Amino acid sequence: NDVCLDAVEIAIDDGISASTAFATVDGDITCGIVPQSPGVWYKTVGDGSIYAVDTCSSETSFDTVIYVFSGTCDALVCVGSNDDDDDVSCGLSSAVSWQTQLGEEYSILIFSFAAESGKFGLSLMSPN
Repeated sequence: NDVCLDAVEIAIDDGISASTAFATVDGDITCGIVPQSPGVWYKTVGDGSIYAVDTCSSETSFDTVIYVFSGTCDALVCVGSNDDDDDVSCGLSSAVSWQTQLGEEYSILIFSFAAESGKFGLSLMSPN
C-alpha cells in the first residue's frame, strides 16, 4: 500500500497495525502540508454517514498526519486532513472526521510530519 493504487481496504470498526518503514514519499500529493516522509494508503467506501479515522493507538510511534481524499487516484480531491493541530487530534497522533457519500470511495494517506517512519495503529469508525 505504498501508492494510492495499491491501497489496503479498511472497513468500519476495523483496527490495523501497520508501519511506514520501507514506504516512499508521496511528495506530489497535498491536502495541507506537502509530505516529506514515507506514507501508506488505505481505502474505504462511504455509506452516507460520518466516518472518523485516527492514529490514536498506543502502537503509534511518531507524529502522524492523515489525509482523506475522494475521487480516483489520478484525480484526488481533498476531503479532510489533520496534523494534531486542533481539537480533533490526540497528542501527536491525528484524527479526521468527514461526511461520506453512499458508494463513494475514499483514499486515506498516513505519513509523518517530521520525516520519520515507524509503526502506527489505525482505526476507522462511524460515530453515528
